Amino acid sequence: MKRELTRPSASAAVAAAVIARLFSGLMAETPDVHNGAWLSAVIGLAVALPVLFVMQRWKMPLFRWALALFLIYDAYDVLENAAFSESFIAFDHMPVIVLMLPLVLAAARCVGLGGDALGAAARLWLIAFVPLIVIVLLYQWPYYRPGWLAPALGFGLGGILRAGVRCAGWMIALGGAGLMLCPDMTFGHMAGRLAMAAAVAALLIVLRLMMAPALDAAGMDRRVQLDALLTNGRAPLYTQLPMIVMWTVGMLHALCFEAWAALALLPRKGRGLLVLLVAAALLLTGCRSAGEVEDQAYALVLGVDAKAGGGIELTIRIPRIGHTGRGEEEPSEDAYLVLAAAGDGYAEALERLQWAAARELNLSHLKLIVASEALATSDAFPDLIDRLAETRHLYATAGFVVCEGRARDFIEGQETILGTHLSGEIAAMFRHYAAHGYIPRATFADLYYATHSIYSDPAGIWGFMDAGESKPAAAMLDADQDALNADTLTASTRQYLGAALFRDGRMVGRLGAGETLLLDLMTGSVDSFTYAADGAACILSTLRGPRLRVDKDIVRVEADIFLNAEDASDRAALDNAEIAMRRDMEALVRRCQAMGVEPFGFAERAAASFPTYAAWEAFDWHSKFADARVEVAVRIEGSGG
Repeated sequence: MKRELTRPSASAAVAAAVIARLFSGLMAETPDVHNGAWLSAVIGLAVALPVLFVMQRWKMPLFRWALALFLIYDAYDVLENAAFSESFIAFDHMPVIVLMLPLVLAAARCVGLGGDALGAAARLWLIAFVPLIVIVLLYQWPYYRPGWLAPALGFGLGGILRAGVRCAGWMIALGGAGLMLCPDMTFGHMAGRLAMAAAVAALLIVLRLMMAPALDAAGMDRRVQLDALLTNGRAPLYTQLPMIVMWTVGMLHALCFEAWAALALLPRKGRGLLVLLVAAALLLTGCRSAGEVEDQAYALVLGVDAKAGGGIELTIRIPRIGHTGRGEEEPSEDAYLVLAAAGDGYAEALERLQWAAARELNLSHLKLIVASEALATSDAFPDLIDRLAETRHLYATAGFVVCEGRARDFIEGQETILGTHLSGEIAAMFRHYAAHGYIPRATFADLYYATHSIYSDPAGIWGFMDAGESKPAAAMLDADQDALNADTLTASTRQYLGAALFRDGRMVGRLGAGETLLLDLMTGSVDSFTYAADGAACILSTLRGPRLRVDKDIVRVEADIFLNAEDASDRAALDNAEIAMRRDMEALVRRCQAMGVEPFGFAERAAASFPTYAAWEAFDWHSKFADARVEVAVRIEGSGG
């Protein structure tokens, strides 16, 4: 086996491996550093470069042994990380060994081909990496929240420094291997490649941190971090594939280079260690048989109720596989089956539901999670949120609804109104309602992240049942919604309108439809809508996102809302709309202050003034917000269209 690298091969192989190792290590193996992770990558570079300079000047045999042993140890960590993440994103019954063996065999084959083959593959990967990042940015950009980058130092400088030392270890091992195995490599060139790799890794970390909020200590584990990255409930589904590809291929490059470099650095007698590593890697996997589609019960809706006398009742609605109903235009409700099971706790109820389903229960296709108001307002609900989040392959992008009455009753009578399948009906309906501001944009992931977040509080969708077949829509709305026609009839008996507000995992209040529209405006999640003021309806659209400001010294919150009117001919009506909207928004904020909840996003602005999570938590945002002075400015442009 050729044990040397050309300089182009070494440059590409080291850069690809360092980018993957810094990102995976900081985002999955040291999640407690969180917002300060990108600083750890920079600190690691500063520590690594002097050590690499010494190694370049004095290429002692001891250095080769030390690097080889560290690379073997770290390759095992990479394999363990890959095994965990592959099992995390895999189909329920896909055996992990099936996913891991190609990775191990590919690494073994690459090692056999030599370092230049690894370098060529790394060059191709670095070229392909750029369009993948562009794709993710294009689709993910509306979901990024820059406010989640604060406080900048995360859990504190101590954790950042400790993580920086780990980063230095990875860069020393990978960069040192490149220096020792490439005779043409200079220290200056390697330093430049490492600096580039650290910068790219830091950028990726910053993008990842804007995908989900900073969580408290209870939420900082590897499972949650991988969920936020790979199956993020806030991002569109089509962004998951490029992110999973980047993650998996990055792991492969890091593993291959570490394995080959360890083999090349060790004397021939020491290479048995690498064989032991590959054998031990297989112990990371589990052996389970794969499941057929017919063996699965794919739940589309999950309901959660408080059981009388304590305990939990779970209800699911699942499609009958192969049932076509009465045709495309008029699907039969017999195409869906409702099953329920209760237990003293969530785990027991879920196990009994597995028995009731008579198939392996699969929650990876959930479109809706419904919790009863009685359960959502109870002290048991925060723990239930965690148990749901920990359920294997429970689909976090499912809409989250709190319903009036029992969730079981709500689910049993769910209809398909326009002739579509239930899954498509739910998704299309929620997109439509959220676009018009009738409901908040709320997924289960939003609820879970915000429950453990250090920022603002979450809002869920409010649902209720209509006892009549053709109840006027206005009778379901709060009195502040005069803009909707009082004579409009609705065909559905299950309604979604308004928001349920949460704090610390418990529902503490509810907003009507008009208040929810104003909440959506302040959070920047509605684009166009109709607003009624003094008997006149204005069709408005957002010019740009809302500007929120917080003055923590005198405890004041300010919001500037910028809108455009479709019909600008009546300036007096627009002026009245500005006054009415400002009044209504200030009243909404004051109402939330009285409930002790802050769903607007002010906390993200306030947190930017604090260096660490500890300093932010000591500020006690909720108590400060409850007494804050409220100022809202609304500007409606008269340009039209």
